[in-house]
Amino acid sequence: VPLNGMFHVVIKKQRGAVFEGIMNITANKTAFKLFSIMLPYGMEPYSIAFRALDNSYGFALSFLQASSIRNKNSLFVTYFDENGYYTDDAGKYIDVSKFGVGL
Repeated sequence: VPLNGMFHVVIKKQRGAVFEGIMNITANKTAFKLFSIMLPYGMEPYSIAFRALDNSYGFALSFLQASSIRNKNSLFVTYFDENGYYTDDAGKYIDVSKFGVGL
């Protein structure tokens, strides 16, 4: 994760299981394991969100695996700062399949 400092972190996975807390994150050293085949429902979609402690900015990533209805993977990116709130699907611009490896 390319962030430095203390952040509110929320991870949602496994049928509503939520981890929420404040963490010290070091750029390119802090890592998150968002799924595990050893956990019940560990192969289900996940999301992760970060928010600065002063609420000046934040972002969230939510991976959605391709289904029979949608024929492509999606990675929804949400970002906010003091100027606005933005949401888009990164899958429109890049190949996001690596975000779901193992799902």
